[in-house]
Amino acid sequence: MSRPESLSRLLFDRAGLPEALINTPVYDDRGAFLAMPDESWPEFRVAYEYEGDYHREVGQFRRDLGRVERLIDHDWAVTKASADDLYGAPIALVQRVARRLTRAGWTGRPILRQLGNFRR
Repeated sequence: MSRPESLSRLLFDRAGLPEALINTPVYDDRGAFLAMPDESWPEFRVAYEYEGDYHREVGQFRRDLGRVERLIDHDWAVTKASADDLYGAPIALVQRVARRLTRAGWTGRPILRQLGNFRR
């Protein structure tokens, strides 16, 4: 797990989101591998992917697109984030993930006031 992925996990935990699975494979109903998201909430079919600079490489970019499309094709909601999201707008990032979780049935609410001092 990269440093930004660890920070994402800490951010979501501090915000009171449900505990995510980390780098856990996702399979379709027949058992075929779909993806291994950075963080996922399988019971809600929600995934989170942090996209660092490495993901700008052409081959990696194409693989990333395929992975996200496979998840979407199987009714998963995917949030992709960059350093600008994680470090520049962490509250907005939490809100994006929370909206997807809520649409999928989560009945909690993020605790945004606890994020005012979130830093690298």
